[in-house]
This record gives sequence, C-alpha cells and structure tokens, in this order.
Amino acid sequence: MQEFSDREWVELLSKDRDLHDEKVVITGKFSPTLKLNKKGWEKHFAGFSGFAFKQGKEINIVPMSAGGPKEKIPEWVWNRLKVSSGERFCITERKGRYYLKKLELTERSTSIPHLTIMDSFGRDVVERVYSAFLDPQQITSKGLEPLLHLMGKFKYDPISPFKKMTGKLGYLGRKEFIGESHESDAQLMREFVKTLEETQLENGSWEDNTMITASNIIKLREAGVTPENHVIGEGVKWLLSTAEPLGFPGLFMLSEKLVARFNAWKASQMRGKSGRPHRRTTEREAHKYLENRDVLSSISAWPCELRLTWTSGIVIEALLRCGLHEKPRVVKAINTLFKMSERGRWCGCGYFDTRDRNFISESLEPIDFNRRPVLKFSLDANFIARLVCDNYRLVALDAGKNRALVTNRFQSTGECSMVVLRALSFHPEFPGSNFESNSALSCAGYLGIDGVEEDAYISSVFALLTNMSHAFAAFLVLRSIPVLIRRQGEDGLWQEKPIGRCPPPTKEESSLMILRALKRFGFLDALIP
Repeated sequence: MQEFSDREWVELLSKDRDLHDEKVVITGKFSPTLKLNKKGWEKHFAGFSGFAFKQGKEINIVPMSAGGPKEKIPEWVWNRLKVSSGERFCITERKGRYYLKKLELTERSTSIPHLTIMDSFGRDVVERVYSAFLDPQQITSKGLEPLLHLMGKFKYDPISPFKKMTGKLGYLGRKEFIGESHESDAQLMREFVKTLEETQLENGSWEDNTMITASNIIKLREAGVTPENHVIGEGVKWLLSTAEPLGFPGLFMLSEKLVARFNAWKASQMRGKSGRPHRRTTEREAHKYLENRDVLSSISAWPCELRLTWTSGIVIEALLRCGLHEKPRVVKAINTLFKMSERGRWCGCGYFDTRDRNFISESLEPIDFNRRPVLKFSLDANFIARLVCDNYRLVALDAGKNRALVTNRFQSTGECSMVVLRALSFHPEFPGSNFESNSALSCAGYLGIDGVEEDAYISSVFALLTNMSHAFAAFLVLRSIPVLIRRQGEDGLWQEKPIGRCPPPTKEESSLMILRALKRFGFLDALIP
C-alpha cells in the first residue's frame, strides 16, 4: 500500500483554497433501480417530479414529469460505467447540474493523526483516496518533530512587536517571550490592581454579579496577582457565599436576584405548575459579559446562555485558578457539571425548559477524571463512502488537477462546552487524564485540515489547548501553523476576521494567545525567522 507522506500532508495545509466546482452530494450502491434517499432528494431534487439519465460527455441526471425519487437504470448506463449490482455509485453536483458516476475507494497508509480524503473527478468515475490514522493515544511529541521541520518559518518576527508594546499585553509579552520588562511595567500592574480594588464593593463582589466578579478574579490571576491578595480573597469569599440554584447543586447564576427567581419557579414546578423560569440571555447581559471578560482566557463567542452553564464555567475557572479545587462548593459544582454532561459536552440552552432536570445529589467525593474511556474512532470503507458534501459539515476544497480535498468544517462541541472545558482544564487532576484526551479531541473540529475557522477564533481555541499536555493538543496547534504563516501581518501579528456576532480579539490579544500555545508545545523557536 502506498503511503501518504508527511510532506504531502504539509503541502495540503499550506495554501488557502477556494471551494471546488464539483462535489459528491449523494452516495449508494448500484441496483436495478436507483432510489435516492429522502434527505438527498429533498435537498437536491425538490423541484423534480422524477428524474432520468441523459447521455453526453457525462451521465447527466435530468428532471422528468413523473416518477419520484427512483428510476430504473438503463442498460447503456451499466455498459458505460462497467459496473455491476452492489458496486458503489455517487451523484455529483457542478454548477447546478447533477451527474451519476462510479465511486472508487483507495486507501493510503499514513502516520499523520488525521482523516484525509481526496476526490479526483473523472467523466464517469470519482476516485476517493483516503488516509486515516485516528488513535490519539499513539501520538507522541517526538513524532511531531518531523512535521514541524517541514512547516517552514514565519515571514516576520512575531515577538519583536511586544518589545515596545504598551499596557498589559506588552507587559505579558515581554515577561513570557523575552524575559525582561520595562521600568514602567511594575507601576502599570499596580495601577491595574488598584483600579479593580477601587471598583470592588464592600461585600467583595463587583456589581453584585457573579460573572463580572469571576472575570475580574481571572484578570487578576492572568496579570500574575496571587490568590493570597486581599482583593482576590474577598471576591472568592463572596462567590462561595452566593445561593445555589435549586436542582443544580454547587452551580452559579448571574445574580442573587436571578437565583431567587429561578428557585421560586423550580419550587412551583415541583408542585406541578408549568411555565418557564425566566427569559433567556438578554442583549444587555451579553454585551456586559463581552465588556468585562478577560479576552486572554475566555472563549471568544457570543454567549447564547449566561444563566447557568456559561456563568458556572467562568466562576469555576476563577476558583480553580485560585487552587480551590477541594472546597466543598467547588467539588459539588464539578460533580453537577459532570452529571449534566452528555459525552463530555454541555449545553445550557434547554435546561430551564425541562421539567425533570434535577441533579439533587450533593456528593463531595472528588470527580474521577478517568471515569470515561478515551474516545476512539473506527473507520471503514463504508463510512468513507457515505461522506457527502451536501451541507455545512463537509466541504470540497480545490486541490488542483481536478481534485477536491474533502474536509470537515463543523464544531465538535458548542461554546457552552468550551467554557466548561476551559474551566476544568485548571483542575490539578486534569493533566494526563482521559478527560483531557477527550477534551483535546473535542477541539479538533474547530481547527480543520484547511485551517479555516468557521465557529471559533484560532486564538480562542489555542487558549484552551495551551492548558493541555496531551500530544493531540500539540498536534492541533501544529496543524494550524501553515495558516498562521499565510495570515501573519507585516507587523508580525495576527488580526483575526470577525466570526458571527462576537467581535474578534485585537491583533495584540490574538497574537499573545497564539504565541503562548506555540511556546507551550515547543514550536515557537523553530518558527522565528
């Protein structure tokens, strides 16, 4: 079997690619009658009453006045394609027209930890060549070194801009990448801490808001302030004293007022009454979150749900950053989060509308981060043959020579999950655990082989991966190096394009997070020109 080489893989990564003109949209196996599945028929042939096959340079699928989603395959089609019943077919789409072709699969061996699929389009045949190696436990840091040396170097020095950069970002950049500081840096950080201290309320909170209070504690920790500082201590004390939402032991909500309203609704719900607890996250709350978050540690996404899951994640991160993983409230909260989890994922959007959602156990037993096995992927030819590019999950990217690189552009997990994973990554039991391995895998969809981030900023995902020690996390960062080389600005920094409603980090913020990840996994020195 021919091997898919490291160099070929890096070359695939090293270009920005447009969509290919042709893509596979339906697959199946030949039988006397070709019957299209319901999903494919409704998506691609909704305007057809039936279909037929038309001879030409290719076998064109054309509309008919009757017949529906099935049609007998003419003898000439069998003869032209040289196929028999049971062999695979595919329907491709190109510029609004559809074609019937034979689908041939060819596997190439690889040591690259990724699924790589390449479609080559002929008149009557699509050859799908694939390479798959998806056991993350077999990846080693040493095994990544040859790939790193094939990547090349940055066009510009990304560290130099931090030498003269002012403010907190300049201070952190100099401290982390250069090992020096300006005379004004110490004064700058004292003023930063003083500003937060002056706005802190007597009860230890900021604005009586758990999310803002936790965010400010995270900002202080990011700036190097120790947990023993009285400003952090008072904030922690207030967070731990806040009321818990009924049915969700240990977790946190935005305010005491909101908890009281939620608990009153939950109590009435238990008495058989219907209704919802309150409205969803408002624009005002969302903007307040964006204004107060610490960009260097938050997931850069629009907060769809700030009421429970998202807020609890931010608060737990703040408390874990202060070494409070053994505090009863923290242990209880983490246990509740794991009970809420579905295969290591979280979503807060539906919890309030579900009557039977209660997590009443208040166990103070520490969570076992190895209680679930590491996820493994089992791929066979049938799975590869079924992959189609008829929605946002898979796209066909132009790879030259009438070939398309088939790649996934869907997120492995939602933003709520990213916030919780980010928080739990600060737990001392996280490194080396099965949960860490699965968390790294959950980030894979955000950083596809084409280097295009559809659902999250690269720097934001990097901020989470930086907290991991698993070699697969290192691989995800390494896989993004070619796109970083392509998109680096002349000033050495990276300015990310807006995604959705959430504004991107500034180029200084994005660059700091990117460089942190590269340094964390030992890639940075090899990339400096």
